[in-house]
Amino acid sequence: MQTLTKREKILLYVLLCIVVFAGGLFWMLLPALEKHNTLKAEYDTAQLELQSVKASMIDYGDLDKQLKETSEELKNIKNKYYEEMNKEDVDNLITSMTIEHGLTPVSLSIAEADQEDILSYTEYQLQQKKGSSSKSKDGKLKVYNVNLSVSGAITDVQTLVDDVRTTKSLKVSGITYSEEDDEKTTTITFKLFMI
Repeated sequence: MQTLTKREKILLYVLLCIVVFAGGLFWMLLPALEKHNTLKAEYDTAQLELQSVKASMIDYGDLDKQLKETSEELKNIKNKYYEEMNKEDVDNLITSMTIEHGLTPVSLSIAEADQEDILSYTEYQLQQKKGSSSKSKDGKLKVYNVNLSVSGAITDVQTLVDDVRTTKSLKVSGITYSEEDDEKTTTITFKLFMI
């Protein structure tokens, strides 16, 4: 057998080192690579679960903002209506408005407060055409029906009616004017809505 030259020995030695290095690398790297792939799959699964949980969670960050907006809206609605009043309070309100406008109250009748449907104008028109009393989907309000007879100048009555239009929830539902002998009487029917 021939002996190897020095150059061949060095090449074999380098080849052996490369084989040992590559074998050790694969021997150590393959298990680590498999572990990496397993952990990567678990990480991806956890990310998907996290995204699905986040998507199904209620966003409480906007809840305070929504609560404030709803409270403001309720406050604005309440400002449009009188608080619940008894008959004496209604009497004082109507009588003081009448006297402020230079009119003399002749009679005042206040019916018991009833619950009335809240109807939009179109619902009211449809109800009037059909002649039926359909139930409102919006709810009910407590309403006093007030009949006030006053004597005084018709211009004072007109200013009273104009001022009533600007009040919270006192509305004029009818006016009749009568003139007997020298007595001029105007009967105004009000609806006082309360919340």
